[in-house]
Amino acid sequence: RKDGSIVWMELLSSIIEWNGRRAIQVVSIDITARKAASALLEARELKYRQMFENAPVAMMRMNRDRTIQDVNQAFIDLTGYDKQDLEDITGHSLIHPDDADGVRKRTMWVWNRRVERIENEYRLNCKDSRKIWASTSGRLTPDESGENNLLIVQMQDITDRKNAEEQLRLAKESLAVGEQQYRDLFDNAPVAMCWTDLDGRYVRTNAAAQAMLGYTAEEMLAMHPLD
Repeated sequence: RKDGSIVWMELLSSIIEWNGRRAIQVVSIDITARKAASALLEARELKYRQMFENAPVAMMRMNRDRTIQDVNQAFIDLTGYDKQDLEDITGHSLIHPDDADGVRKRTMWVWNRRVERIENEYRLNCKDSRKIWASTSGRLTPDESGENNLLIVQMQDITDRKNAEEQLRLAKESLAVGEQQYRDLFDNAPVAMCWTDLDGRYVRTNAAAQAMLGYTAEEMLAMHPLD
């Protein structure tokens, strides 16, 4: 331009007849705005790619038929599957069979636009046959056409938390069994046994104590040993 600025042009040329002579016709189209938009889009795609690849959490992108389009390094580190394995697996083949139906149902809520985001907890099949627990969050994201045709899923390993929860559950069950066994021993003991609160009042007595003193269980609960 006359002011020194640069303009991107698209040139369309063709052979024409002009005043009985052959000539070249050139049509110039200013595509500066289009180039700027394209450069901005490329910069955004590069930024997104860098964020995706370097994210500290495992991430994958898949389409509606569950074909995995891309994964990041954290996904590879978590599952053992690399990008060359993507042709042999799908998003749902990674899920433990006992969890697959529920995850598939909730995933369809996103594809059908019933919800914007889904969260799941399920067992994940790793390449080395390990089973780990994963907490996942998924939402739709644009593909190359700009339409929301891909599902991006973030994954976090929660195996340690799940194992701790299972150990706590088993401990509670064991404690409950132990308490019941103790109560049975207390109730059926051949000698008189009583529980009292800090004030000394009976809170539980066994059959031997009731037989020895001649009171019913209900009567003893209203009494104090000094009575």
